[in-house]
Amino acid sequence: MKFNGQTPLARAGLSDGQLLLLQSLWIESIEEALAAAAAADGNGTALQKSGLNTLAVSPEVLGSVTAERLSAVRDVRRGGLLGCLVDEALLESYRTMGRLRPMRAAPCGAFDGELPGAVRLMNRMPPVRDQGERGSCVAFGTVALREFLVGGGDDLSEQFLYWACKELDGHPGPGTFIHTAMSALAQYGVCLESAWPYTPRPSGKEGQGPPPPGALEGARAFCLESTRTVEPNLVLHYKYVLAGDDGKNGMPITFGTLVFNSWYMSPETHRTGKITLPLPGEFPAGGHAWCVVGYVDDASVPGGGYFIVRNSWGAAWAAESPEAAGHALMPYAYVEAFAAEAYTGPADGPVSEKSRLAQCTRILEQDEREALGEKSRRGRLLKPGTRVLADCIIPDIIYEATPKNEAEFLRRDCTWTEESRRKAWFLSPDKFPGSVRKDLDAVRAARKDFTGAIHANMMQSIGMPFPFMTAPWWFKFVPFEWEPAVRTGGEVADLSGDLLPVLRNCAGAPEGLAWPDSWNDLLAGLNEVKVYALRRGGREVHVIAAFLTPIGARKLSPPVIAPFENALGDAVRRVYTEWLETRGMPKPLAAFATLGCMKFLNAEISVADAGDYEVFVSCPDGAGRWKTIMPRRFGDRISIRDFMDRLKPETLPARISRIRECVEALIPEGGNVTLKRVSKETGYRLSVVRRGFQALQKEAGDKYHVYWTDGGEFAIKHFSPYDKKDRVADLFRGNWIRRNGLRFIGTIVGLGGFRARQLFNASGIAGLAFFLIILYITSCVQNEINRRADELKE
Repeated sequence: MKFNGQTPLARAGLSDGQLLLLQSLWIESIEEALAAAAAADGNGTALQKSGLNTLAVSPEVLGSVTAERLSAVRDVRRGGLLGCLVDEALLESYRTMGRLRPMRAAPCGAFDGELPGAVRLMNRMPPVRDQGERGSCVAFGTVALREFLVGGGDDLSEQFLYWACKELDGHPGPGTFIHTAMSALAQYGVCLESAWPYTPRPSGKEGQGPPPPGALEGARAFCLESTRTVEPNLVLHYKYVLAGDDGKNGMPITFGTLVFNSWYMSPETHRTGKITLPLPGEFPAGGHAWCVVGYVDDASVPGGGYFIVRNSWGAAWAAESPEAAGHALMPYAYVEAFAAEAYTGPADGPVSEKSRLAQCTRILEQDEREALGEKSRRGRLLKPGTRVLADCIIPDIIYEATPKNEAEFLRRDCTWTEESRRKAWFLSPDKFPGSVRKDLDAVRAARKDFTGAIHANMMQSIGMPFPFMTAPWWFKFVPFEWEPAVRTGGEVADLSGDLLPVLRNCAGAPEGLAWPDSWNDLLAGLNEVKVYALRRGGREVHVIAAFLTPIGARKLSPPVIAPFENALGDAVRRVYTEWLETRGMPKPLAAFATLGCMKFLNAEISVADAGDYEVFVSCPDGAGRWKTIMPRRFGDRISIRDFMDRLKPETLPARISRIRECVEALIPEGGNVTLKRVSKETGYRLSVVRRGFQALQKEAGDKYHVYWTDGGEFAIKHFSPYDKKDRVADLFRGNWIRRNGLRFIGTIVGLGGFRARQLFNASGIAGLAFFLIILYITSCVQNEINRRADELKE
């Protein structure tokens, strides 16, 4: 393939061996060779093995190119940002084999129809877009596919889909997996571009969330649950998807490939879009997501042709592409060796029955019996040439492809036995991709962290004020502070097993299909529901602590981790209510549910009719912390707020540790590290930060010093020997003396009044009564002052 401004490689004076090597990489011109040499500069092994190290300095070669063109082809720069994550196991395969997967032949009978020599879908696609300075190529490639399938000219939001991917993948840095994007399309959908426009520059969180109002609701209209996996390295599968069953209903494919500097940094590739194969010994620079929109058979191209690939680096990239600006030409051989994963979807709903049957149909070459391998019976003998339907999991199990059998085969999800149908829906855990196993391990770690923190907090509640239990009305006239405390507490029920049927029902597997033990164990290991009771006398407060990880089952695929929805919170409440009814006891004084999950589906989480049932929902924020959505209404008393803090998955030592980290970060910035500064950074209440300051000084008095600023604010700093002289003064500003100072004054006044009554010859009882009245009034006033101070300082 010749482009304007290129000199044939034959003029370079190369040996036949060198010429054949470069042509096998689809390097056909001197300009492409020089650009590849400049792009791979620094990789001496690759340059030496390819012979480009000598070609790049050959006087004969350099003399065949004008000075202007020589300068242009040596002006190396990257094309755009990458952002398609690749499974580490695949990268290890590349290190050992030089390709992601072993070479394979097309499955027998799967692709027997005739294909056109070329397919082009670009005229049915919107203009090429530019992802800018963000690693969001997966979102761009996936949105291009979704817009094609919508077919109505809707401009969908790459920003929304990328945010949804970052909510799901658990990866805090740039980029995501293509299978995550497909899960996001199924779980979230994608909203219109007008609802959430794309920002080409990074800012704040990687996903730049949360979505604006209305975006989540609008996205559901563009959900896509019927995506299909395309065999990543099977070129024939790509071509059949692009061409369609009848040559009319073809569709694009979103896929990800490895990227190599020999073309990624090449000015010639940036000009023409021509993707060359990597130089020998070259290691990938990363992964990139694209959208395949056509193909052209051409025997001169490695692999026998090239795919037309829509990029997301704008129309200025590959402006001189012979297919369309912004589109790459990728050899079949490149896809066969370096494609990581690929997906497509039906244009008008699920995959056609014709396609599903075709993938499992074969022609017998010898006598075989129906249901071969079936333990119950052996069917009739079928003659060679008979068209049969083979079980997609156990191919030895076959039946003749009659209309009746075809209908039954489709009803059974292209399987013939319950065993194979179960295997189709419930992939064995040892076959999960590395990325899925990593995600599941992250869920298990989060569950352990959440349940451990809540358990510790519940045990710490013993001896603390009993929540929502108020003293009698007359108790406010008692001249001292008192709140009823929790006497006993602990775990009273494990309802995890009761919730599992609910989670199985919403997984999406066929109704009535028994779950294998491995998947039951998987689900049990990701979810937990326990009930804690805090008691005083005959009264109880219940805390339902639940970590919830719903999973979605998909045919021939590993499980998908689904986000939390309000319906799950309702299910937990139903399970708890049923358990409460079986006890035959009255409702507790109050009930709280603290729910942990890996991700939220909605920006707002609420549980209907939660008058006596407060709900907290927490999920990891990606930075080692927990984000909690909590009720907007709660009591004014500090004891109640402290109790609600214990419903969050963060222990007291963890809070103190976080306060310490914040203090250490703020001290170098200068100024007083006050309660308000630390509260703003951590999100903790002022009283929590104050206790944290005091705990730091108590635990590490030789390192931290708590003091009052000139403005009367409570602050902390590193301890200095010069601070010792202030310790006595600080003592009189301490909490106990400050809160009870008025009582001391009242006592002195009472003693003075008692002495005055004696001087006026008052009786001893009258003087004592006068003293007690003064002391009582003073204590009541002090209690009210302390109560209001507690409310104000929050």
